[in-house]
Amino acid sequence: MLANSDYTAGLLRELSVGRVDILPGGVDAHRFHPVRDTRGELGLPRDKHLLLTACRLVPKKGLDLLMRAVAKLPHTHLLIAGDGRQLPKCKALAEQLGINARVTFAGRIPHDDLRRYYWAADQFVLASREHVDARTGLRDVETMGRVLCEAHAAGVPVIASRSGCIPSIVDHGRNGLLFEEDDLDGLMHSIERLRKDRELSRHLVHEGFRDAAEKWDWTVICRSHEDVFRAAAVAAGSALQIVPEIGA
Repeated sequence: MLANSDYTAGLLRELSVGRVDILPGGVDAHRFHPVRDTRGELGLPRDKHLLLTACRLVPKKGLDLLMRAVAKLPHTHLLIAGDGRQLPKCKALAEQLGINARVTFAGRIPHDDLRRYYWAADQFVLASREHVDARTGLRDVETMGRVLCEAHAAGVPVIASRSGCIPSIVDHGRNGLLFEEDDLDGLMHSIERLRKDRELSRHLVHEGFRDAAEKWDWTVICRSHEDVFRAAAVAAGSALQIVPEIGA
């Protein structure tokens, strides 16, 4: 069995499924590497501290918490890249909080274009929580958090909740800051801390770049898959030949 994070692997091992190897998703680190300021071309305010989140608009993403933080933080603008069933509820909350003019709902962004939104941001925030469906009892929780890898590759300081797999991507104080699930004060403190501490922000970006290149880049991830497949073939008593694509 292949798991995309330590967290997911733990869930699988609880089910006694046998051998579990951890193979996270990847990112094209070179493609996401920042090349220009994109605020002007995206029509975003230049005089505000810009927070970005990129996600499906569903309860587990904690968008309500993030908007409540923005409502309490002056000179802050929130950019939400994504779509989902909670869009009407999110827009209603923005109006209720009086921050309509400080939230941009960008909608669903083609992945090839998403990098421009990262390049515009001062900070990337993922405020996820574990969500339990009241009707079915099913849990919805972060199992990989690929957007965190993309933010690292794009050179954006990362702030995220300590939820699900996120701590396996974000190492608190090294390549990002973590706060506890649904902790509004903790989220606000992290945003303000990075806004004021430029040296810390630069350190997090530097380490994020390193991780994107050395851990999450597709060249690394594909090699890891090949290693696992070869080991599985040896264990099964056969030989596996990896044939690269033409032009690869």
